Amino acid sequence: MPPRNAVWSSSLVAAILLLTSCETREPVVSGRPRDAVFTEPRPVQKPTASRQLGESCPSGQAAECLSDVCLHTRPEPGVGHYCTQRCDNDAQCPKNWRCALVFPVKGHALCVPPENWTSGLAEPR
Repeated sequence: MPPRNAVWSSSLVAAILLLTSCETREPVVSGRPRDAVFTEPRPVQKPTASRQLGESCPSGQAAECLSDVCLHTRPEPGVGHYCTQRCDNDAQCPKNWRCALVFPVKGHALCVPPENWTSGLAEPR
């Protein structure tokens, strides 16, 4: 068994070599360099409502629709978003569309397009 001082000396030399061989880097905070430039916060721009009843609202945002209602009608995400409107009965909906309660609360009925609907202007009744 080697003398205790020799083991301690070897360990100290190894530690010094490891510490001096490491390269120094600029500290990183939250994945950004220390001297990163920040700008002031700005609000996200709301899309301009321009889509009519029956047209696609691909982002799923109601703000795209003139009626301020965008309905997701398909099980696949990102597919089947159409501008629609609130209704009380089928007569208030476009031709071949139906008025359906989308939430089990009075006043939450929307015009729902037929199952095979593709984006386009809905024909009035």
